[in-house]
Amino acid sequence: MTHKKFTYTEWQQQASASEAKPKQHKAQHELSLQSQCKAWFDAQYPAYQRLLFHVKNEDARGGRANAINSGTGVVGGVADLIFLMPNKLYSSLCIELKYGKNKQRDSQRYFEIMTTAAQSLYRVVYSLEEFQDLVRQYMANIQPTASDCIRYAHKAVEQHIQETTVKNMLKERNKLNKIIKS
Repeated sequence: MTHKKFTYTEWQQQASASEAKPKQHKAQHELSLQSQCKAWFDAQYPAYQRLLFHVKNEDARGGRANAINSGTGVVGGVADLIFLMPNKLYSSLCIELKYGKNKQRDSQRYFEIMTTAAQSLYRVVYSLEEFQDLVRQYMANIQPTASDCIRYAHKAVEQHIQETTVKNMLKERNKLNKIIKS
């Protein structure tokens, strides 16, 4: 029986290809969980949906991409979902989503330490149910003044849209009047 001899580079490529498949599979599950969590949150708390977001900080491969990311403020280890609404106990909620037996990376542990020092609640979540329980507990401590701020912001946005629409309509009418007169 003859065995194919691999060069070191071929062996390394084969090893990294076999390692990449499980990571990709886990990443797909985490993305699916993230989508489920965001959809549930948006349905339950539509007034707050723009305050729960994902920071796109996935690892880029390559020197130039890493340099660009670093120069534009990309920080490794940032939680998957951040809810920028203070409650009676915390300044914000940071949620790291994991699948199966996945554990936090060192950069994620560092981010957890930094955010908890800044009075944020940081949790690692493994399921939609765990996410729902966490959010319900967090929302139970939202201060009424924070809710009032959100309602005020929504009214301000609606008013801005109406004013912009009226201004645009007036501009269009003036354009039409100029065309009619010419």
